[in-house]
Amino acid sequence: IIVITCGIKTAYLLGQTNIKFISTGGEAINKSFSLIGPSALHTLKAYNADICFVSCHGLSKEGYVTDTSVPENEVRYAIMQQSKRKVLILDNTKIDNGFWHNLCSISEFDDVICNAPLPDPVPHKVKNFILVSLKNEKNNAARRLKTARRIVRIVPFSPLRSFPPAAYLAGRLSRDRIKDFAEIVRRR
Repeated sequence: IIVITCGIKTAYLLGQTNIKFISTGGEAINKSFSLIGPSALHTLKAYNADICFVSCHGLSKEGYVTDTSVPENEVRYAIMQQSKRKVLILDNTKIDNGFWHNLCSISEFDDVICNAPLPDPVPHKVKNFILVSLKNEKNNAARRLKTARRIVRIVPFSPLRSFPPAAYLAGRLSRDRIKDFAEIVRRR
């Protein structure tokens, strides 16, 4: 596995593992610890990815993946264009919480990973949905799924205390766990 990241925190966490990674470089946004701008875009266009994991600030009621930063969305979209498979990672706090800049429609992603079902009409736009829950919450998750559509699988994550953001996935999980996670997505 080689991880390409524009996240400073993610790069820091990956530096503490045996996982090989490439940082995009570019101008730093102090508030979000993200790297943006022409240098980051140039780096991303030089690589082809099998899978990209993208996060967002919010998901609108209409199913648009949104953010408050145009430059960060430009970087997200650049890696999406260079990837065979596109995966959106979000948690329940992002749902029905749209912001002013649209990255794209949720339908442009091959997989959506979340810790809660998506409300109607968004599930109709999703190709594959993976519900992530804590191991001890698996039964509760199954009950919540009765109203959700197009569910691929419930993935128990343990011992995480809450849904892992992308940096947590990259930095805190073992190399084998990241491979397992990528394999779950790849099989869809």
